[in-house]
Amino acid sequence: MSAKSLPNLVESIKLDSAATPPNSKTDNPKALPREFLPADAGDKSEPSDPEDDSTGKLPQTSGDYKADGKVLYEGANGVIVKGVDKVTNELVVLKTVKKRSSETAPNYQAAVMREYNLLKPLKNKNIITILDLCRNKDTDELYFVLPYYPQGDLLDFLSVLRKNKKTINSNLKDSMFKQIVCGVKYLHQNQVAHRDLKPENFLISDSGDIKISDFGYSIDLKRLDEEFWNSSNPVLICGTNSFKAPEIFQCDKLLKEGESMEKVKQLMDFKALDYWALGIVYIQLYLMIMPWKTADFNDPNFRHYKANFPGSDNLISNLNKDLENSNANYKLNPSLNVFKDLHYGARFYIFKLLHPSNSKRLTAEQLLKSDWMTQSYANPKELLTLKKSI
Repeated sequence: MSAKSLPNLVESIKLDSAATPPNSKTDNPKALPREFLPADAGDKSEPSDPEDDSTGKLPQTSGDYKADGKVLYEGANGVIVKGVDKVTNELVVLKTVKKRSSETAPNYQAAVMREYNLLKPLKNKNIITILDLCRNKDTDELYFVLPYYPQGDLLDFLSVLRKNKKTINSNLKDSMFKQIVCGVKYLHQNQVAHRDLKPENFLISDSGDIKISDFGYSIDLKRLDEEFWNSSNPVLICGTNSFKAPEIFQCDKLLKEGESMEKVKQLMDFKALDYWALGIVYIQLYLMIMPWKTADFNDPNFRHYKANFPGSDNLISNLNKDLENSNANYKLNPSLNVFKDLHYGARFYIFKLLHPSNSKRLTAEQLLKSDWMTQSYANPKELLTLKKSI
């Protein structure tokens, strides 16, 4: 991606205790709502993971940053640039939070602070840590300050390996996936749904750990009615098409047909969206292909998959065994030819993640208790060793 010119001076936000609430009129665009906690408030009550809440060494920040103007990534929710803490010289990432044209300044600030206060307390080795929240001195755009991971994201890593005809052994792939599932389990334990899980959003640390990032579509499930369903414009249809669960396409169709949001609400389980995405993530991680373009009834591959999906766990097990037959052909259900290339130990559980009925999908916690996942382990640094061999 070509470089983009960005204002390069940003400063950490200092909340004004006299700032007005987001629904009040104000002539001061820098005033932030007083009901939102300051940047360090989350440290007083941090969600914890009973298994592992380590995050690794994080840079010390001073609150004064400079961007180098080079765009690392541009997505639907913001632009990411590499930056530096002007006092400590630590490298960081500055992610702008895009302001929608219809948003007032107070509502934009309130939305950003909700996301910040949702994510700041999260402490887990498989979740990216938000270091700070800052504001551009010239434009009043808000930025999240994040650790810089020079190893990049998982999709780029897999693409480079394929280009150089390098392969990852099955055990390492399973171990990488397990890290992602651990991160999702932690998020769901803390009532956060991500809604945009995909390899581009998994960063690789210098120790080989996988970090789930980009929480632009995340939802606080503890405040679902207040901050989502009862909001003036809830963003329901989001994420990347190939990773979207079938109910997203169903809800989109209903809304376009004029169906009420109340009807759509009954179809939605936000955690189940993440379970579906995990199934697609594993297939891409393992095979670098997709079983279908979209999980929509208009996609013939998915339509046949859904129409022929086994009705019980016993039938899923039988199908899993049938796929071991090298002579079997699935012309009438072509996506099964993709599943056939997964290894036997994983296949049953991937079917369960990709259950067309969201109420029957395997949860992250259940998956981690499976024989497959409990036996999956590899040293994360093997990933870096593989990268160095290119």
